[in-house]
Amino acid sequence: MAYDGLKDEPAVVTLEDVRLKTAEPGSLSVPEWDQILQSGSAEIEGSSIRLRLDGSGRGLTSVQKGLALVGDFQATVSFQGENIAPQSGESRYLALKASSCSGQNSTYVGWISVSGQVSPQYITEFHSVGGGGGNAHDYTDDWSGKLRIVRQDGNISNYFWKNGDWAMAGNFQKGYQDPVYIGLEVCNEREAAGNASMTADFTIDDILGDVASAPASNAEGETVSILSERQKRVVSVSRMYGRKMSWRKI
Repeated sequence: MAYDGLKDEPAVVTLEDVRLKTAEPGSLSVPEWDQILQSGSAEIEGSSIRLRLDGSGRGLTSVQKGLALVGDFQATVSFQGENIAPQSGESRYLALKASSCSGQNSTYVGWISVSGQVSPQYITEFHSVGGGGGNAHDYTDDWSGKLRIVRQDGNISNYFWKNGDWAMAGNFQKGYQDPVYIGLEVCNEREAAGNASMTADFTIDDILGDVASAPASNAEGETVSILSERQKRVVSVSRMYGRKMSWRKI
C-alpha cells in the first residue's frame, strides 16, 4: 500500500520490458556491481566509479556490490565532487552506504552541498528497525575526501577524513547483524526545490570482510534472487511514487 498522507489507496505499479533468463539456482554469475539508475548514469572501471545526474529532473543514481558482506566489515572510499556553488533550490549529495537486503537496516556517511547553507557538510545517518535511528553532521570546506563505514562486534561506526585523520561521524553505539550490501550513491533531491546536474568520482580504497557464499536472505528467510550475467537487464517501472526507475545489472 502506498501512503501519501492524503489517501489510503493501493498504488498502481506497471512493469514494462521485463527480460529475465532462467537457469539452475546458483548457476548465473553474480556481477561485481549492480546499477540502480533512477535518474542518471554510472561508469565502472576497476576500482573507479563515476556517478552522474544530468539535471533534467530530481532523483538518484547508485551502485551496490553484487554480493553481501556478513559479520564485521570495513569499507573505505575516496571521492571527488565538482566545486560548484549550488544555485537557489539546488542540492548535491553523495554517500557511501551499507544496507541490508530487506532495506530495513541501513547506514550512510556522505557529503552534501545545499543552497542556503554556509558550506558543504559531512553527514551520517543510521536506520534500524527495532534499534532506532540517528544522524549527525559536520561543516567542511572539502569538495573531495574519504568516507568509511565499519562494523565491529555488530556495532556500526561511520567516519570521514579530516585534518589528516579519521573523524567519527556520529557515535551511534548500535548496529545490526544482517548481511549488508556496500554501495555508493549520488542524489539531487534532498532539501531541493530545483534540479541540479552532478558528477562524482569515487575510488574504492578497500572493502574488507567475509563475502556471503550465496544470495542473502531477507528478514523472513526468503532467498533474494540476484539476476545477472555480463549483459544488460533492464526493468523499467513506469510509475513508482511519481518517478520512473530503472534497475540495470551489468
